[in-house]
Amino acid sequence: MQISETLTRKVIGAFGENGMHWLERLPEIVEHACERWSLKPLSPYEPLSYNYVLAAVDRDNQPVVLKIGVPRDELTTENAALSHFDGNGMVRLLDSDNAKGLLLLERIEPGTILTDERDETKTVAVFAEVISSMKKSPTGSKLFPHVADWAKGFARYKKMFEGKSGPIPESTIAKAEMMMDELIESSTNEILLHGDLHHFNILLSGSDQWVGIDPKGIVGEIEYEASAFLRNPYNRVEQMPTDIFVRRIDQLCEELQFDRKRIVSWSFAQTVLSSVWSLADQDDWQADLACAERFERLI
Repeated sequence: MQISETLTRKVIGAFGENGMHWLERLPEIVEHACERWSLKPLSPYEPLSYNYVLAAVDRDNQPVVLKIGVPRDELTTENAALSHFDGNGMVRLLDSDNAKGLLLLERIEPGTILTDERDETKTVAVFAEVISSMKKSPTGSKLFPHVADWAKGFARYKKMFEGKSGPIPESTIAKAEMMMDELIESSTNEILLHGDLHHFNILLSGSDQWVGIDPKGIVGEIEYEASAFLRNPYNRVEQMPTDIFVRRIDQLCEELQFDRKRIVSWSFAQTVLSSVWSLADQDDWQADLACAERFERLI
């Protein structure tokens, strides 16, 4: 079993010593999961990032996906979010083991990633379709984090740099933190969100149905969900003309009745927060910061 350099770097960067031990045990974890669910492993999906994701078939020769990660709260909430959505706009959960960081999922076929769709209007329409398919309801569960819990990342970041802003401009951090606090305070009709719904997390199922994968499971208002989508895909967004960027926002407002000001404000604040997370994980934080500057100019 070969473990890619990218997976190794990202897991150790995010989870440190725990991640290193997990990587060492990964072959035996895969073997255990395959024995437990009578799976025949096929091949891992590439590129891998923070989890080991493997295509397989079950005892009935049905296609499935085995997702394995360092056991943590994020996987537990993903498990619970998938159960909550129950296949509505989201991949279906077949079984799981939180203690071992295992998720057994239906395999989406053909599994075309939304990045492959080059028609911008259709891409936004697909995103809106997935949002509309998800259950629009609160969970009543304290298991899921709130957007306010994620916003605490700003305080952790400043503590990391002993109260200073580090490589991200201090004025940018201050503005994003203040804006997020104001948005949280004025939020209404909060529901369970995917939390990271973008092009790479939306796959084609069958000939015309698109579904989300990898939900974070976070409680907040629906406009928050737009930010990850608007700043993706990374390899194109920085070269994307401003008018196309604006048209994405206009189309979401029209199709989903989103509040334009709140979309842009959430997107700026959340994208700065994303750059903070990426910096802490030793990942590419500059791309997020460049996108945040785009949003800031639209506020």
